[in-house]
Amino acid sequence: MAAGLCLVCMVLFFLTPAQSAGMFAPGGGEINITAQRMVMQSERNVAEFIGEVHATQADTTVRSESLKVFYKSGTDSEMQEGGVNQAAIRRVTATGSVIIDFQDSTAYCEKAVYTAKDGMLVLTGDTARLEGRDSVITGRKITLNRNTGEVVVSGDNDGRVEAVFQSGSEPNGDAGSRGRSNGAQK
Repeated sequence: MAAGLCLVCMVLFFLTPAQSAGMFAPGGGEINITAQRMVMQSERNVAEFIGEVHATQADTTVRSESLKVFYKSGTDSEMQEGGVNQAAIRRVTATGSVIIDFQDSTAYCEKAVYTAKDGMLVLTGDTARLEGRDSVITGRKITLNRNTGEVVVSGDNDGRVEAVFQSGSEPNGDAGSRGRSNGAQK
C-alpha cells in the first residue's frame, strides 16, 4: 500500500493537472488535424482521420495512424478544413503507434481515448508508457484525470507496473529537500 502511494506521488511529480489534460482540453485553444485522408460520417457524428495523423492544440501534439473525433449532433459544419471546434467534441480515440507530447511529458501507447465530459485520458497497449523529466512509468493501462490530476497505472496480467526514477528525482522537483539514503550529492 505504501509503495503504491509513493508511486502515485512520484507520478504526480511529472504530471501536473494542466499537463495531464491530454488530448484537446477545453479552453486549450484551436485544434488542428492533418492526415492522409478523412472520412466523415455525419449520421454517426464522427470524423476519422487516417494515415500519418498529426493533431495539435497549444502545447499538446498527438501522432497516430488513426484519430476518430466523436462530436455532438448538429456540429458537423464545425469539422471542416482540418479545424475542429473543441466545444463540439465528445470523445477522441487515437489508435496505432500513438505518441502524445505534453509540455514536459510524452505518452506512448497503442490506443488513447480522451472523454471531454469527465476529462479522462486512458492510454492502453501491451506497454503503455509515460515519460517525464527523468522518470518513466509503464503498464497496460494508464488513466489520467484532467480535473483532479490523479494518475492510475494498471499492470499487465500479473498486475505489475514498472516505474524508473533517476537518482535525485523527487516528487516536488527538489532533490535535496528530502535527503538521500546513500548520502551522495548530485
